[in-house]
Amino acid sequence: MKTFLVILGLLLAVILQTTLLPFLALRGIIPDLVLVLILLLVIFRDFRKVWWLVILAGLFLDLFSGLPFGLISLSLLMTTYFINWFNRSIFSETKFWIILFLIGLASLFYELALFGLTKLFISVNLSQQEIYSSLFSLNYLADLFLFAFYNMALLAFLYGIKKIFYQKQGS
Repeated sequence: MKTFLVILGLLLAVILQTTLLPFLALRGIIPDLVLVLILLLVIFRDFRKVWWLVILAGLFLDLFSGLPFGLISLSLLMTTYFINWFNRSIFSETKFWIILFLIGLASLFYELALFGLTKLFISVNLSQQEIYSSLFSLNYLADLFLFAFYNMALLAFLYGIKKIFYQKQGS
């Protein structure tokens, strides 16, 4: 039953990601609710237990993206594996600030992985200089850090909602 609720929650997050969240765009950048929720699953559980949920959420997102099928799933899988490894090898406990840092780092890694996979599978005819110039342009770097900040703000918002609605009774 718990697994069913997680899958249902991820499906709802995908629907919100593709319908409602584009209205919150800032410079064309929207927060990635699915990425944040999947990362929270991976941080609080082990990657080996939830890897299939990562692939499932990526496939749900792949259905609605204009990219070749599987690119979002692959970049999401790479990102969650990296964050799980980084979290388990560096940090001994999970505090809010550590989770906030991991969400920001994962957002940067996810966008760079998606950029690399997109250039690898779609833009075969581009020269190396064209790829480097688009990767290191100031607009792209600003959008990259805005995406990471936006996801970190989304996490802070979700944490605030959790604090409001799940206050301990009797304290």
